[in-house]
Order: sequence, then C-alpha cells, then structure tokens
Amino acid sequence: MFKPFALTSLLVAAFVLSGCGGDAGRRSDAAWFLDPAESSINFITAKNGDVVESNRFGAINGSITRAGHALIEIQAASVDTQLDTRDERVRSYIFNIEEYPLIAIEADVDLEEFRQLETGESQLAELQMAVNAAGRTNTLFATVRVTRAARDTVLITTIDPVLVDMRDFGMEDGLETLVNLAGLNSITPVTPVSVFLVFERS
Repeated sequence: MFKPFALTSLLVAAFVLSGCGGDAGRRSDAAWFLDPAESSINFITAKNGDVVESNRFGAINGSITRAGHALIEIQAASVDTQLDTRDERVRSYIFNIEEYPLIAIEADVDLEEFRQLETGESQLAELQMAVNAAGRTNTLFATVRVTRAARDTVLITTIDPVLVDMRDFGMEDGLETLVNLAGLNSITPVTPVSVFLVFERS
C-alpha cells in the first residue's frame, strides 16, 4: 500500500509562530515540489441549514526533502469565498491572519513509494494528517488516490472530502461573529475539504 504521508505528531504551531513560513517551495534539499498553479484546495460551507457555497485557497506551497520530510503551507489570507466582504471577515475572525498567517501540514514521506509507481499507475492510501490552523494542531484522516502522471509528476487527490470541524481549531467565536455580522441563523461548523495536489520531482 502506498503511504505518501505517514504523518508524525507535529509542533506546527511553533513553526508558524517562529516566522519561518513561506519556505516550503524554496528548500535547497527538496526532492519534490508542489506545483501551485496546478494544485487546488477547496472547501464547502453551509449557512442557514441548506445554503451551500464553494470556497478555495489561492496560494499554497509545498515540498518534500530528499530525506522524506514534507511540508505544505496554505496562505490563510488567500481564502476566496467569492465575496470580498466575506473574505475579509473570514481572514480576520476565522483564521486571525495577523497572528496566524499560515495553515500548515508537516509529514514524513516514503519517497521510495513514489519511485515504484509506474506512469499511469495509481493506488489508494489511508492518511493520518496533522493540520495547524489559527494556532491549533489537530489530527485528520483522509482516503486519497496517488497517481504517477508522468516520470517526474505525482498527483494526490482526495477520494471523499475531509470533514473539518472548525470548533476543533477554536473558531467557534469567529463563527458566531460571522453569523451576527451577516444576519444569519447559523453557519455549519463542519466543512468538507477536497484537495488536488501535483508534485514534481526536482
């Protein structure tokens, strides 16, 4: 079974607060780089019970070192809800971008598994992910398909959306603020997240 992200326990919050963010795409020892132009991370939100909206992040970076250490960074300020006013509110009240500009994932990766996949071949993997957002780190799980698209290109896509409970990241007060500002009855705190990641070998 292919295990591209066998994740360890993380202290990603310390990484974010140290001011070292933004290095995921520039590490000199990187063996694989995320292609941000071809990759995407999308999530669905629901308000008033049944009004569903699609959202995305516009700026993501990532790399995997030759030793198999993976880091993915999402610029929280790049959240795109298709409404400028809502974008600003989400940045301030949900992600608190002034203190926590990055959403970060760190991982240990078995690079040998990348090499063993033939072009066009794909496998499923069960992932355990450690995700840091707004200063909190939580463990999430996902089933993904890993595809060797070309000799030096690997795709990682979610089979089913990952269900993220924003309360696990301490975002409940921000959600309540958004509800009040927008005059809503409710915002569902659990949001499905889907990823399409393209890694290229350096």
